[in-house]
Amino acid sequence: MLFLRGQGMNERGTVLAAVGEDRRALIRIVGQNDRTNHLGKAGEIKDDYVPVGATGFRLKDTSGLKPGDTVEVVRPCTQAWIERLGMRSLAAPGRLAARLETRQPRIALGPGS
Repeated sequence: MLFLRGQGMNERGTVLAAVGEDRRALIRIVGQNDRTNHLGKAGEIKDDYVPVGATGFRLKDTSGLKPGDTVEVVRPCTQAWIERLGMRSLAAPGRLAARLETRQPRIALGPGS
């Protein structure tokens, strides 16, 4: 998790601005990719449908998980999804899918949470 704090430049808050003509990152965050899968397996979502903005979902098997564990939710971007959205022409096959896959860390809360 990352928090940026500022003093605020006006009533709208802090404004970060990059100046110049070249393209570069305004903020760069680095670190080690040292996450591990202590269970050695991926879980399957039990729900048939999980809508955008959902705050939870059910897993088929929760053995080995306990409330407070960090889990990584991966939303793959498949070629079928790209074609259904009409985005096939945006990039070379496979490259767009790799860029659109999302990985989000979440905290396991437990049954009924």
